[in-house]
This record gives sequence, structure tokens and C-alpha cells, in this order.
Amino acid sequence: MLEAPGVIVGLQVRGDRLTTCITLTAPLSFNIQTATMERPLHVTIPAGYVSDGASVPRFFWRLLSPPVDPITLAPSIAHDWLYDNAARLGLDRADCDSWYCDALQGNGYPIWKCLLTYIGVRLFGSRHWEWEE
Repeated sequence: MLEAPGVIVGLQVRGDRLTTCITLTAPLSFNIQTATMERPLHVTIPAGYVSDGASVPRFFWRLLSPPVDPITLAPSIAHDWLYDNAARLGLDRADCDSWYCDALQGNGYPIWKCLLTYIGVRLFGSRHWEWEE
């Protein structure tokens, strides 16, 4: 299970809306392996990294989870960090999204929710993708 070692949850204004703001208070380490990788890559997210948790529209919170949920929090923070650092790690968006689904499932998130979340990040995650060549 991937657990966040320590976080501070707050709110932040983005544009015209109030969003969740989660700051790691300790490093978060995990391994990522995709179908295209020969061996796992060990990743450590530094303390101080800021995420919005799971970017789930409020309308879907009852169906999936709110942005700050013990089962989804660490994989969501890691997924945000992977999006921000994929180019440096040699990952593409599909790798990051596939790993996210696997990490959620590994944390005990029901498979049907993992699949809906995966579809959501594939359809709408591109607006948060920061891959630069």
C-alpha cells in the first residue's frame, strides 16, 4: 500500500474557484514499472511538493472519492508528480495513467472505481500534462 507519510491539507484559489491544496511534509517514495520498462524505477517525491489530490469533480465524489481520501491520496499525489516530471524520467502520459490505476488498485480501491478513474485521466488528464521535449 502506498501511503502519504505526512501532509498538510489546505485550500487555494485557482482562477475563480477554490481547490484543495495538499503539501507533503515528508518525502514520498515508491517504485514505478510499466510494460515498456525492463526494471522498476525508484522515485522519491520531496517534502514540500504541492498537489491537489485526486482531481475528481465534486459531482463525482459520492461515486468515486473526494480529493483527500486515505486510499487514493498517495497515488494521486504521486500521479501529479509523475505528470510534472515524466520527461525527466522518460515516461509518457499513458505510462503515468496506467501506473496510477495499478497503484489505486494496490491500495484497495475497487477495480471498477480504478477503471472509471483511469478513463477519466485518459480523457481529461491532458490539460494537466506538462511533458516538454
